[in-house]
Amino acid sequence: MRVQKVMSEGISVTVIIPTFNRAKYIAECIASLLAQTMKPDRIIVVNDGSTDDTLGVLSQFGDRITVVNKANGGKAQALNFILPSVTSDYVWLFDDDDVALPDSISHRASLLSEALDVNLVISSHFVGVDDVDGKIISTQQYQFPMVSNEDFFFQVLCGCFFTLPGMLIATSLLRDVGPFDEALLRSQDYDIIIRLLHQGKAIMTNTPTFIVRLHSGVRGPLNALHDYQEKDNIWLRYDQMIGRKVRSALNLMEYLPEKMQEAKYPKRLALMRRMSVMASKGLVPEMVEDVASALSHCGSVLSSEEILLCRGAACTKYFVLQASLGDNVLLEGLKPIRYSIAKRQIIRSFCRGLLWSMRSTLVSRQGRLNLMKLTVSLYLLSRPLGIKLL
Repeated sequence: MRVQKVMSEGISVTVIIPTFNRAKYIAECIASLLAQTMKPDRIIVVNDGSTDDTLGVLSQFGDRITVVNKANGGKAQALNFILPSVTSDYVWLFDDDDVALPDSISHRASLLSEALDVNLVISSHFVGVDDVDGKIISTQQYQFPMVSNEDFFFQVLCGCFFTLPGMLIATSLLRDVGPFDEALLRSQDYDIIIRLLHQGKAIMTNTPTFIVRLHSGVRGPLNALHDYQEKDNIWLRYDQMIGRKVRSALNLMEYLPEKMQEAKYPKRLALMRRMSVMASKGLVPEMVEDVASALSHCGSVLSSEEILLCRGAACTKYFVLQASLGDNVLLEGLKPIRYSIAKRQIIRSFCRGLLWSMRSTLVSRQGRLNLMKLTVSLYLLSRPLGIKLL
């Protein structure tokens, strides 16, 4: 992988905007990019078979932007279609409904000029909504969670806390990790972010560089349209695909930062961390498999880190979504595992997490009843006699 120091005044940047039926928002998006204090070399809009007036809106910008038309195939396909033609040093993949702040490029380029071996800049953003005229207004600044540098990649595996439009990416790195996975009609950004972080070196800035627009418009490509209210169920399916890809691609010890490899039982800790990642993707069978492997490796008392991993796993959105629907895969998977102190600790830590999850406003009344039933069944399973509900 080629990494080189660049000076901000010498860096070249291409902005790419894949779009589908965003006539309502794309003019404001493009205007914000044309207003950059450090101008991009090119602004390319990939019109992914829009059926509304998107092309009419784009025509208003004349030769200030490049418009490429293609048949509808989704965001990943649109980006794969255009990326081979990019010749700039860096690329900024921007969403068609968001709005850039004037210093977006210049701020991140200046950070690159100060770093010797960085090929990714990750920035924060404002959250915005439409005003009465449909123009965006920012409501609050998004704050990054407190994450240590050495644990950054693992935390992203558990759940992404920034967006692809917040990244300025070395074109060479994007080509090294690409292409985008066209089987992912959603969550394709998350998939490429994981691959970029696995191979690249990033710096973060808490300075917002754009505004993410929250709205209830239809999402997805033409053959997989869905409303905003359906997004969790849709994204669960695709995050599960990403989780399986991660499990296949990463070595077990890649879940463990170097400093944690000095733990008393590093392999068990790595398995527990992978279990936590699988839980975050709603992959309960894989989660159970890692618990079984961890207990088979070592049944001694858990560390405080491992206890927190179990509690956290039972609080992750997609695990809770599965469990609230009456999924008993976790319970049935844990039953055959030989009793040990560590097994009891794991199960009771899951119970603590589930009890916390019952407070979620995203869970229905029936969902809370299912979570309570699972919690009670798990607690009884944690007893030495393995007493179970009739």
